[in-house]
Amino acid sequence: MGPKSVDIFDHNLLADRKTCGIERTDSKIFGGTSTDIDEFPWLALLRYVDTIGNDEGFKCGGSLINDRYVLSAAHCISVPANQGIILSGVRLGEWRQSTEIDCVGNKGLEKCTEPVVDVGIQRSIPHPRYNTRTRDNDIGLIQLERSIIFNDFIRPVCLPPPNGILPDVGTLMVVAGWGRTETDDNSDVKLKSSVPLVSSSSCAKKFGSRGYISDNQFCAGGVAGKDSCQGDSGGPLMRYIMPNSDVQWIQEGVISWGVMCGLEAYPGVYTRVSKYSNWIVDNISKS
Repeated sequence: MGPKSVDIFDHNLLADRKTCGIERTDSKIFGGTSTDIDEFPWLALLRYVDTIGNDEGFKCGGSLINDRYVLSAAHCISVPANQGIILSGVRLGEWRQSTEIDCVGNKGLEKCTEPVVDVGIQRSIPHPRYNTRTRDNDIGLIQLERSIIFNDFIRPVCLPPPNGILPDVGTLMVVAGWGRTETDDNSDVKLKSSVPLVSSSSCAKKFGSRGYISDNQFCAGGVAGKDSCQGDSGGPLMRYIMPNSDVQWIQEGVISWGVMCGLEAYPGVYTRVSKYSNWIVDNISKS
C-alpha cells in the first residue's frame, strides 16, 4: 500500500497529517472481528428522532475528519420523508453502546474509555447531485454545533488527495462500525472486517440491472460473511499506510449500498472519497 505521503490530503482545513488516522492501539490490523476500545477513534454514530422529536436511536455512521465536521453518506443525512425520521445528533468516542464507560483487561490493569461525546448538528450538507436511484454522489458533511477536543478515543481520520488512485484490485481494505443501517440494528460493540477491493466492471456484472457503478463509486467485498454488515451505512472504508513505521489510516470510501448482507459474490458499493476531496474542503471553507 506504500508509504508515500502523497496518499494523504494535506490541507489546512482538515486534520493535520501528524494527527489524522493515528490510533493509540497496538492491536493486529486484521485480527478478529471485535475492535479494541481505542481502535478507529474517528468512527461516529448518527442519531435520529421521529417527526415529533422522540428518540429513534442510531441508524447510520460517519467519520470525524476535523474538529468540527463528520463525513457520511447523503442518504443518511437527507433521509426520505416516508421513513419518518430526522437526523438530530452525532455520538463520538463510542465502543460498547450498552455501557457508559467501557473497560477491557484484568482488574487493576484495565484500559477504559473517556465518556462519549454527544453533540448536536449545526448544518447538514448532502451532496447536491446525490441520485436516490443510482446512489451516485452518495456523500455529505455534517457540521457539528461545536468544536471537538481530541483524545485517545476521539480522533480524525485522514482523507485521500483529490482524484487519488485506489490500490490494486484484491487489496484488503477495512470496514468498521456497529453494523447499523437505516432498517437494522446490529452489534453492541464496534466491529471490523477486511474486504478485498474488486473491479468496477466485475462488480457491475454481479449486480446486473440492480446497480450501476459510476466513476464516483467502487466496490469491495463479495466474500461470504465479510461485508459492510460489520460497518455502518455512511461509515468509512479504510486502508492504511506506514509512513514512519507507524500505521496511519486513510478513508477511501463511504459505505453506500449493496445486496443483502455478507452475501457471497455480491460486493458492497462505496462512494469514492477522493472524487470529493475538493468538494469537502470547499464546503468546510464556506463556514
